Amino acid sequence: GVKHRTLGIVGEENYFGKGISFCAVCDGPFYKGKTAAIVGGGNSALQEALYLSEICETVHLIHRRDTFRAESSLVENVKNKSNIILHTNSVISAFKGADGLEGLTLTNNNSSNTQDISCDVLFEAIGRIPENKIFADIIELDADGYVISDEKCHTSCPGVFVAGDCRQKTVR
Repeated sequence: GVKHRTLGIVGEENYFGKGISFCAVCDGPFYKGKTAAIVGGGNSALQEALYLSEICETVHLIHRRDTFRAESSLVENVKNKSNIILHTNSVISAFKGADGLEGLTLTNNNSSNTQDISCDVLFEAIGRIPENKIFADIIELDADGYVISDEKCHTSCPGVFVAGDCRQKTVR
């Protein structure tokens, strides 16, 4: 399978299930009328921002670069939403909250200035990591660690098949 990529910030794991989530469709309705934040710059992050903009009062979209990797139509739709606030060239440097997430500290990559924002939830949409290393001596993996297979799920080892998101494919 795959696991969610995390930010790797000290204390981050303390907020899993207490304000940090990985699926806006799954957990977004719990935050109806509240403030959400999303970190990421690809299609998934922008799709989640648009989804949350329909149920949350405010959505903060945080991206480490000045441009998004997402499709241009998604970028335009996000920019046209009045309740989505963009924080580009910024990274999350700290989490705020004692018993659950209450806010984030953002650091601007260009100026090193920091900014605190309040939020009830953070959705991390920064990718997934395949958990295939244990098979590296048996089957061929690509540079990112995904199993290389054909359309019939054959791997480089006869008789070993692969299915799911742990294999190399264009759509997940």
